[in-house]
Amino acid sequence: VGNRTLNFSATGTNTPVSGTIAITPGPASQLAITTAPSGSAASGAAFAQQPVIQVNDASGNGVSGVVVTASIATGAGTLGGVLTATSGGTGAAAFANLMITGVIGGRTLTFSAPPGPITVTSGTITVTAGPASALTVTTQPSPSVVNDVAFAAQPAVELKDASGNLVPGTVVTAAIFSGGGTLGGTLTATSNGVGIATFADLKITGTIGARVLSFSVPTPASVNSNAVTVTAGSATQLSITTQPPASAASGAAFAQQPVIQVRDVSGNNVSQALVPVAASIASGGVAIGGTLSVNTDGSGVAAFTDLMITGLIGARTLAFTSAGLTTATSGPLTITPGG
Repeated sequence: VGNRTLNFSATGTNTPVSGTIAITPGPASQLAITTAPSGSAASGAAFAQQPVIQVNDASGNGVSGVVVTASIATGAGTLGGVLTATSGGTGAAAFANLMITGVIGGRTLTFSAPPGPITVTSGTITVTAGPASALTVTTQPSPSVVNDVAFAAQPAVELKDASGNLVPGTVVTAAIFSGGGTLGGTLTATSNGVGIATFADLKITGTIGARVLSFSVPTPASVNSNAVTVTAGSATQLSITTQPPASAASGAAFAQQPVIQVRDVSGNNVSQALVPVAASIASGGVAIGGTLSVNTDGSGVAAFTDLMITGLIGARTLAFTSAGLTTATSGPLTITPGG
């Protein structure tokens, strides 16, 4: 394109020169990819590098105003975004938001324009998995778990994108969906090369009863587990379920004898028999009498029968102990004169 003048000549005559002739681009006859689409793109996500197509005439001049259409040349799936771009003053047609949605694998794109049409084909675009949009619990957590103990069966979650591709490298977060308590252990797991995120040491600490867990990704997408029933854990503490009386006569058995329950770290009753529980004076001095050590029954209960304190009037507290368990201390007990 540009300006031209013509000479007209014949032997023995003057050579006249024409006026200026402005040459403009001819009809589009060739396409070239000046910016290739990204070599790899996630399914359903716009290419990071969008294609630019140069439209030229037969002499290599850029042709403006030509509509270029993009389509998938090889490979299945759906080409999304705005599928046409119009060449500008230099003949460049720039696409803005093309994307491919479909199964992972290679694709090529065709760009075509009239007349003819004329076409050009891109290099291979490798479609990878898109963001996770569907989660499935492939291994459920144990249906029954011990309080504050890692589940025997740890959950595993499968991640797929909108096209059913398995999604690797995505962080899945576990939480308690219903039932309360605290979910412990490592609360995140990352999906592996086949889209599976496997947890390693999840546990629930709390009162006995049913829980449901949730597993979520930032997409956002989530899935819930089956019910998990929390049972009592190992004995860690003693608790007074029946306090000794607020007052007792010196040398007389308490009218209300104390009852002690073995409990786990969350205060759940532990049904553990033959745990020896010993009674002693915690504060106030002097001696405590009666049967000072009682074993728990099958419900984890130690019931004293004949405790008494002999000594000066005044306030006392009692301590109930067992090896390896946290001590329970009674409320105040006032000693009054005996008979």
